[in-house]
Formats: sequence, structure tokens, C-alpha cells
Amino acid sequence: MPNKEWKKNNFTSRENQSWYEGETVIAGIGQGYMLATPLQLALATAIIAIRVKPISLIY
Repeated sequence: MPNKEWKKNNFTSRENQSWYEGETVIAGIGQGYMLATPLQLALATAIIAIRVKPISLIY
């Protein structure tokens, strides 16, 4: 999951290394530097909530 440290390590220019609050918001909905579908986010949330191994989905 991208965060301040990840961005600092992956961007060379100083002006691109700053982490903005908006980046936290877009990361929370699966956009930005990490792309995820709503189904992937729902599955990840369910795994955390019920603490079980992930199921395999065929799509």
C-alpha cells in the first residue's frame, strides 16, 4: 500500500516526494498509485473482518 515512505523511495525529484492528504483519500478507494476494483477492496475488507483465508474467485 503506497504511503509517505513508499513515495519518498520511489520518486527521485523532491517536489514529487511530498505526500498530500488527497493521496490518502484516493488510496482508500483503490485508486492512485495502487489500482483495485471495488470487488477486490470488498474481498480484502471481508478477509480482514472475518479473519479467514481468501477464497478464489473466477472472473
